[in-house]
Amino acid sequence: MKDKNLVYTKDLVYHKKYPELPTVIHVEPLDGFRVRIWFKDGLIVERDLEPHLWGPVFEPIRNDPILFRQVFVDPIGGTIAWPGEVDLAPETLYYWDEPVPWMVEYEEQQKKKKARALRERKAKMTTPARRKTRKVKSNKKRIVRKTTRQKTAAAKK
Repeated sequence: MKDKNLVYTKDLVYHKKYPELPTVIHVEPLDGFRVRIWFKDGLIVERDLEPHLWGPVFEPIRNDPILFRQVFVDPIGGTIAWPGEVDLAPETLYYWDEPVPWMVEYEEQQKKKKARALRERKAKMTTPARRKTRKVKSNKKRIVRKTTRQKTAAAKK
């Protein structure tokens, strides 16, 4: 069954309240570690990628300017990439310093879950614990004492 809040297209499924995932259509290397990026929705931005080129995967790109200038658009991922299957997420390139909308909502949901769990934990700790009481069965037979009336009635029979 299809969810009414999701939009189904040929290649992508996304939620109606969020924009379609950003897709890079063209990239042009500039001086240093700067690039000019064209997105599918018409946005053109210049980004300095130096702060994002860290770690062992990006070390060859950071150390070799010729390799950095070989940047191209990955048609499958819709983002920029370099030889050796190295790429950056298109959301990072598009939103840059702004928080990604769906991640903000996800983090808010997680905070609410944690707060609810904490409240429930505190409520359990403050309510007094009920002691379990157990009935102890006695193996002793109950001694029934007959009254004098019962004795006389039994004797008459």
